[in-house]
Amino acid sequence: MHNNFTLLRVFAAVGVFFAHSSTHLYNTSSSFSALVRLFHFMPGVPVFFLISGYLIAKSYDRNPCITDYIINRMLRILPALYVCFLISLAVVFTFGYFDTVPFKEIIVWSFAQLSFIQFYNPDFLRSFGVGVLNGSLWTISVEICFYILLPVLAWQIRTASKKTFITLFILSISFLSYFYFRIIIRDFSSLSNIDKLFYVSILPYLFYFTLGMLFYYHRLYFISFVKKNCVYIFLLYLSLYLFPQSGFLFFMVQKIIFSFFVFSIAFNFVAKSRGVEKWRQLDLTYGIYIYHMLVINVFVELNFQGDIVYVLYAFGITVILAILSFYLVEKPFLFLKKRAK
Repeated sequence: MHNNFTLLRVFAAVGVFFAHSSTHLYNTSSSFSALVRLFHFMPGVPVFFLISGYLIAKSYDRNPCITDYIINRMLRILPALYVCFLISLAVVFTFGYFDTVPFKEIIVWSFAQLSFIQFYNPDFLRSFGVGVLNGSLWTISVEICFYILLPVLAWQIRTASKKTFITLFILSISFLSYFYFRIIIRDFSSLSNIDKLFYVSILPYLFYFTLGMLFYYHRLYFISFVKKNCVYIFLLYLSLYLFPQSGFLFFMVQKIIFSFFVFSIAFNFVAKSRGVEKWRQLDLTYGIYIYHMLVINVFVELNFQGDIVYVLYAFGITVILAILSFYLVEKPFLFLKKRAK
């Protein structure tokens, strides 16, 4: 079925770039702030997790061979991530941050980045750029945890669909409530180490993955619903966004309506021309996401800040790196993915 998932993911990745660049490179223009608010209307990370819940469930459902599933997930995530890490190593070396660092610390950091602990940031990089070399990569850890969890969830769903979804949904809401009361309404700098680990774990985001899976396993009903009611869903989400209220209940309702809004965009206004299909195949999402903070950090380290021109240069370099990553790394490895027989 034709959809706008690739367009949505690219939009989300670009939105994450501009949100971070407005924080670290330039934030004094009212027009630029308006652009950032536009992207904030559809925050990138929840969009990624919602779509991932849908697409990974779909991929596993089509080819439930666990070996093929593991190989396919590794081919999708690891090659581009490892190349990005090698470039990160070169950047850190070029700026002299390895000169006085014990080799053991470099090995520990490298292991974390090449495994599933991408959120780990060593002390010797605290003075580089914004203090975290590639802070966006914590979401890779979350994604990998979801990859590991999904086959178990899929097996449970096949055997006890309603019970599994009810249990999973209740658990995800409880984690979301902890996330709201312990993290969102508090100053991040005052959080305990346990709360910070919770923030970068899968638990606060299980809600989005669960809804994405729910949309997939009941797609015939949900796709029909969002197609018929896309205008109402948009107006409802817009009203919740423009007139926010306090309290966890409002927070949760907004997240649910937001999820419907994302899928209403995914399955409405879908162009089907050959030209559009070719553009859909050019998925720069992953490249933009894994490289943008590295580029921003280099700009901060060089003191290229305080002008909209630096944002545009950083964005251009990020897109070029994403294109190179897609054609030279991601696409060749994706051809090796195992297909259902």
